[in-house]
Amino acid sequence: MESTVKKWHRSLDTSGSSVGINDSSIYTFRDARYEGLAREILQNSLDEQYDKDKPVVVEFSLIEVQTEKLPDIDNFRMIFEDGLQSWENDSQQNGKRFFTNALNTLSNEKIKVLRISDFNTNGVLGSNVGHIKSAGDITPWYNLLKSDGSSSKGGTQGGSFGIGKNATFANSTLRTVFYSTYDKENVKAYEGVAKLATIFKGDKTYSPKSFYGNVKNDQSSAIDGLFNLDSNFIREEFGTDIYIIGFEDDEFWEERMIISILSDFLIPIDLGDLEVNMNGKIIDKDSLNSLYDEYIDYCRNNRKSKYANQLQSSKNYYTVL
Repeated sequence: MESTVKKWHRSLDTSGSSVGINDSSIYTFRDARYEGLAREILQNSLDEQYDKDKPVVVEFSLIEVQTEKLPDIDNFRMIFEDGLQSWENDSQQNGKRFFTNALNTLSNEKIKVLRISDFNTNGVLGSNVGHIKSAGDITPWYNLLKSDGSSSKGGTQGGSFGIGKNATFANSTLRTVFYSTYDKENVKAYEGVAKLATIFKGDKTYSPKSFYGNVKNDQSSAIDGLFNLDSNFIREEFGTDIYIIGFEDDEFWEERMIISILSDFLIPIDLGDLEVNMNGKIIDKDSLNSLYDEYIDYCRNNRKSKYANQLQSSKNYYTVL
């Protein structure tokens, strides 16, 4: 019997078809990747509020880690090397460009990682469920990591088409995300996902998705315990941690996310249902008024009138409330 090994794994693909790097469900977020990330993360966390009498708290923290400390780094690099070899003659150059940039990122001594952690949430349930035999067996964990175009949310919850979870991948130069959860049933688990392109190697074809997990019988499953790349962080309560590997940050990324939060989540913040820590900047019901003024002035002073007008409109609503 095959033993279980903790490693990066890519399944064989015998479908006879191939998938390129231009995944539309990821590229949907490219032009507004920071705004999309803020919206999807906060809505998902609000949907999973554990104690209705306490606010959901979401923390965004940008860190740098030693590239060599990424799990199973040698096999991880090999996936991208094989990807480049598979797509270097791509007539549109998109595949070659992506895998070349990814390998350049992995050649650096350090790599940027955005940790997103929520608190007072249920966590992601079902990480310990085994082989899925039918749609009725699908768990939130399976939906998050293994399925495309589907969601475990009910019709009254946001993002029920299952596309929003790709906002995390749109913000990664490696299209790679690690999920770690401590759920309300006291289960702790983690697993990594890389959403790339079909890879051809020798006479074999591999699935565009690779997973870091417990691998057995050509399948990956969640690993018991919690994942952590941030030495300053320890999870002690229910919730979920998301690590976006190779986070694409520009000089305006924090501001864009804060503007999105102030525009889209005014009501839950004002009601005390949501608090956000954006890389040290606290967004809660007590700081709303001053944050509107601060970021309206910032946008006007930096000739970002579109964002200034957006915020002014939201502040008008806030004033009415």
